[in-house]
Amino acid sequence: MNARTGLKRRGKLVARCFWLLLAVSFGLQAPSSASPVEAGKAAPSFSLDRLDGKVVTSRALKGKVILLDFWASWCAPCIASMPAIAKLQRDYGSKGLVVLGVTFDDDNAKLKAFLGRRSPGVMVVKPTPSFNRDYGTLLHLKGDRLVTSDKLIQANLPTWILIDRKGRLAAIHPSSSQETQMLAEAAALASRS
Repeated sequence: MNARTGLKRRGKLVARCFWLLLAVSFGLQAPSSASPVEAGKAAPSFSLDRLDGKVVTSRALKGKVILLDFWASWCAPCIASMPAIAKLQRDYGSKGLVVLGVTFDDDNAKLKAFLGRRSPGVMVVKPTPSFNRDYGTLLHLKGDRLVTSDKLIQANLPTWILIDRKGRLAAIHPSSSQETQMLAEAAALASRS
C-alpha cells in the first residue's frame, strides 16, 4: 500500500467517525426496539429520587397526567426540547399535568452545575433500581434495564412516556423526531378532565 492509499483510508475512517459522533450527539440513534404501546395497559408503578433527597411516586401522582421525560445534560436534542417541555408544564400544570425530567446524568456535581446554568422548568428526578428495571422491561431493552451495571444507557434520549390520569400508558415516544406529536398528545390528555 502506498502513502496516498493509506491517507485516503485514514481520511475515510476519520469521516465515518465524525458522522457517527455527529449522529449520536444529535440523537439520531437506532429506533427503540419497543413495540407500539398497548393503549390502556397499566404503567409500571414507580418511585423516583428527587434531587433534594425526597421521593416522588406514581401513587402520589394518582389522577394526574404524567409525562416522563428521559434526558441528560450532555444530550443536545434533550436540551433543545427543554423550552417546549417547560412551556407544556407551565400551560397545563394547573390542569393536572406533571412532567418529571428523569435525568440519566451520573455525575451529580456536573448535573448541579448544568441546572445552575439552565433550569429545565420541570421537576428533575433520578431513576431508582426498580424504575430502571421496570421501565427497561416496558421498553423491551436488553437485559430489561434502562442503564446497565457498567452505566451504558440503553434507552434513546430523549424518550417520553405519557401516562393518563388512570395510570395507564397513553404513548411512548422514543425519539426527538416525535417531539411535536408528544407535545400535542400531552396537551390533549391534560385538557380532558
